[in-house]
This record gives sequence, C-alpha cells and structure tokens, in this order.
Amino acid sequence: MNAEATQPKKRTLREKLRISLRGIRLAFKIYGAKSLLLRALMYITEFLPSYFEAFILAQIVNELAGDARKDRLTQLVLLAVGGYFLLYLFARWVLFQERSSRIMDWRKDQLYLLSVDNRISYAYVEDPEIHRLRQRIHEANKAMNGVTNYRFFIAEAIPGAFNILLSLSLFFTLFRPVESGEATGFAAFLLSAPASLILLVLVLAAAFFAARIRQRAGALSEKEYGNMPYLAMLSAPLFTADSDDIAIYNLKAPILGIMRKRVLGHPFLKRLFRIRNIHDALVVLLDGLLLGLALYFVASRTVLGVYAVGTFLLYRNALTQLFSGVVFLFGAIGFTRGQDEFMEELYRYLDLPDTMYKGTLAVEKREDNRFEIEFQNVSFRYPGSETYALRNVNLKFAIGERLALVGLNGSGKTTLIKLLCRLYDPTEGKILLNGIDISRYRYDEYIALFSVVFQDFKIFAFSVAENVACTPDFDRERVDTALEEVGMKEHVASLPHGMDTAVTKEYEDDGVNLSGGEGQKIAIARALYKNAPFLILDEPTAALDPMAEAEIYSDLNSMAKNRTTVFISHRLSSCRFCDEIAVFREGRIVERGDHGTLLSENGAYAELWNAQAKYYVDSPSET
Repeated sequence: MNAEATQPKKRTLREKLRISLRGIRLAFKIYGAKSLLLRALMYITEFLPSYFEAFILAQIVNELAGDARKDRLTQLVLLAVGGYFLLYLFARWVLFQERSSRIMDWRKDQLYLLSVDNRISYAYVEDPEIHRLRQRIHEANKAMNGVTNYRFFIAEAIPGAFNILLSLSLFFTLFRPVESGEATGFAAFLLSAPASLILLVLVLAAAFFAARIRQRAGALSEKEYGNMPYLAMLSAPLFTADSDDIAIYNLKAPILGIMRKRVLGHPFLKRLFRIRNIHDALVVLLDGLLLGLALYFVASRTVLGVYAVGTFLLYRNALTQLFSGVVFLFGAIGFTRGQDEFMEELYRYLDLPDTMYKGTLAVEKREDNRFEIEFQNVSFRYPGSETYALRNVNLKFAIGERLALVGLNGSGKTTLIKLLCRLYDPTEGKILLNGIDISRYRYDEYIALFSVVFQDFKIFAFSVAENVACTPDFDRERVDTALEEVGMKEHVASLPHGMDTAVTKEYEDDGVNLSGGEGQKIAIARALYKNAPFLILDEPTAALDPMAEAEIYSDLNSMAKNRTTVFISHRLSSCRFCDEIAVFREGRIVERGDHGTLLSENGAYAELWNAQAKYYVDSPSET
C-alpha cells in the first residue's frame, strides 16, 4: 500500500458540516434528547455556583462601600446561604437523573446497530465486506470513536455555549462605551468604545488560541502514543524468571528498580511530559495575561467611578468564565476532529437498503397449526457466487411431520433452512405456504411461524425464565412446561431463586453459570415456549452427552406435539425418531424416506450411517 492510499481523505467545509450535522442528529436519535441534555445540565451546574458567588459578593462589597445597611447585609447573607443550598440540591438532583439516564444509555449504540442488522437484508449480514465494515464500526465505538464522540460533543458544547452567553449577559455593560467626562489621555481611551472592543476581541482570541493549543497538545500526544513502544513488553523479561529464582536471589527490589529505570525513564514519557508541560504553560500564560489585562481595565474604570467596587468582582468572574466557556466549547469541537472516516463508514452501513419485498398478505391465524410449506423447483445462489448452493429442490413439509435433513457439510441443508425462514429469496422456483408464494405474506407474520434453535445460540445475562421467554413479562406456567419438556425443571427448581435465578454473575452475585449442555436445553426450551407451528432444530444436541441426547429424543413426541419439526443433524442416531429423512448431496436431494427404508436401499444414507455405525454399537436394534 502506498503512502497516498493511507492519507486521510480531504473534505470540503460543506462535507465536514454535512457529516457533523448528521452525527449530531444520530446522537440525539440513539441516546435521546433527555439523556444528552441532562449531561449538559450536569456540566452547567458545576459553574453556576461561581456566578452566584460573584453576584452575591459584588452586592455585599457594594453595600459595605456604601451605606452598609445591616438589614440589607443580613438579607444578602441569607440569600447566599439559601441560594447555595438550593443550587446544591439542584446539582445533586441533576447528577442523580444523569447517572440514572447514563445507566440506561449503556450500549445504546450497539442496540441501535442491532436494530439496523434486523432491518437490512440478511444477505448484507452474511456479506464478508459488510461484516468487516460492521466490525470496524463496532471497534470504533469500543474505542470511544464515531457517534459516541458526537454524544460527548453535544454534552459539552451546550454548557460551553451557555457559559459564554451567561458571562456576556452579566458584563455586557463592560463593553459599552461611557462618557469620558473630564478624563484625558489614556484614561479617556479606557472609557472609549475602541478600548471595550479591543478587550472583547482579546478575550475571545486568547480563549480561541488556548483551545487550539490544547487541541495541538492532544494531537501530538496521540501521535506519541502511536509511536510508543509497548511499555509492558519492555518489562516482560523481568517476569519470566521462576518465582524460585526471585526468592533465592531476592530479586523483588532489583526488579522494581529496573522497571522504574526502563519504563519511567523511557524517552517516550519524557517527550510526552515535555509536550504537555509546554502547552499547559502556554495556556496558563495566556490565561494570566488576559486576566491581568481585564483586571487592569475593570480596575481603571472602577477608579474612574464608572463601576462600583463590588461590580469589579462580578466582572472579574465573568471574564474568567467567558475564557473558560470558549475553551470548553472548542474542546467540545475537538471531539468531532478526526471522526469523519468513522462516521462515513457508519453512514454507509446505516444506508444499506432493505431489498427484500416484505409482502402485504396477512398469515391466516390457525390454532390447529395446519400450515403446509412446499418447495417447488427451488434453486439458489448466494449473492456474488456463480455456484448453486441448492439445485431444483422439491420438498413438501407435511403438517405435523418430523423431517430430518442430513448430508455432509456444504450439501445445502442450512441453505434450505435460510430459504424456509425467508432470510433469502430463491434464485429460481417458488416456496409456497398453503399454496401461496411466501413472498406475498407480511414478513413479520411469516417468520413468526418458526421457532429455531441454531448451533450458535445465545444465552443472556437474564434470569432463566427471561432466557426462555425472551421477555420480562413471561407466563410462569409456560416457562415451567418448556423446562420440563427439555428435562431442566428439577435442576432449575434447585437453583437459589428457581426460574428467577440470574444466568451468569455479571449482574447478580448469586447468579449461575450454565454448562454447554444446560445452555443448549435452555435454547430448546426457548423454542418450545414460542410455540410456533414449525420447530427447526439445527444440531440441537451437539453439546449434550449421549444420555442427555437420548433423553431429548425420547421426549421428541411430547415436544413436537402437533408442530412440524425439522432437524439438521450430523448424528444420524436422531434420524430414527423422524417420519422422513431427506439426504442432501451437492445442493440436491438425492434420497428420501424413513430410516429403515433408506438403510435397506444401501444408498447415500446407508453410506453415512455405516460411517458412524461404530458409535451406535450399543444402540437399540433398528426396527
């Protein structure tokens, strides 16, 4: 890859604004206005007491320099105490609300991406390039890049702008020219409009340059981190010695000394400290010069009688807050710097179209589950492939039938299930539900007909019951029945809180960790709880031991009930329980029939069976 290819794309100001405005809208969409505004309000409550303090002190000093009325001073002191208390209560309330909201915001970006996954066509999800794109987006979010930074930008830009506006409103008279009266020379200049304008420009310019200095320090620091040797690797050899060596040679102190010399004395840290110290010193210098100039300006006008003595304190605080607000605002803008590449990749993913026709026909509601599906001359090629994964498949799923799909890896079994669940549409041919093309049915109603247990099932850090029902509002009796059908009822009942026991200890100390086999049974119970007309089991007993597997299949009749059940399995022992077996080879169905019939034909199924026969030596004799 040449150097030009690695250079960031140069964008016009218009393009940058387009990216940023969409990023702001997206942040509000994902996190919600309430969450973002609460975080901004939390920052605002941090500097409000400073304004209140400056206002109260100004009033007290003015009163002391004037009539020094006791009742007025008492009122101001009570106002100070009451105001501070109310500001404290308000700040604590905002902090509580913000923290509560932040807990609910946890991983909202990932949930939003998941909703996009569910919206776009399934073909995109399996596309390697799109998968890599999503992985990059995921890693960017984990590294606090992308839309997460726009969340921080909004949360800090609002209080920064608010601080600027509030400080300007407090001392707007500071920049208003006043009558010079008898003042002459430099004193008259201090009272003039140009002097006020110059001070305002200097305040804004100093704050701007201070923000730019901090941004440059941040950029240089990031560059240094990019060139940083992995410091842990510098110390790794120190920990390779056996503990016996450390004890015998008393190496604890020498090791710490060498680590200190290697790590803390590394040139990287020296360069990093130098960058930060120099830039921080420049910011402090700017701040000091500005404050000194502002104090001189305000003090001079105070001496000339333009302002009361206490007002000097108010203006001094307002100038400091203006400087801080501008720095804060530009710091917020810094969150969006360098995010264009991440955001454009995210927009590319979000803009992927859903090309699958969703249909408009309602699926008939049938309590008897009499739904019949038929494949008619179905062929399928994956997007971008010239090879057919399925070729001229004709298959009818008889109502209430137990059908097994067997064959070598890549023979087309899983592809057929994807077409059945309409994750893809056929390249050629039709799939019919009760005689009507499935593409005409409403997509959400059609996929509701299927309960599927995949090999890569997921168990979540919810309660056992919530894992089974996939909802917090579950039917306890139905959960209990599903657990009983998979042989987990007694085990779950023995847990600390029964079906309400948390799975994993991620959120609950008394949570339980399930074994692979237990997790697989929970996944099967989840499919049974849904009680859909079609039950599809993709290697449903892969993580179970032979005894547990036999138990599952012995209860197959009660589990299937009047459902149409489809198995994909490499363990052909499961096929003995099925009404019909379809044998796949190179995308075609080469044999169909029950277990006994296919064995007697001595064909493809018999070949697969005999290859596994040694595992079934102790199995019951075939019938």
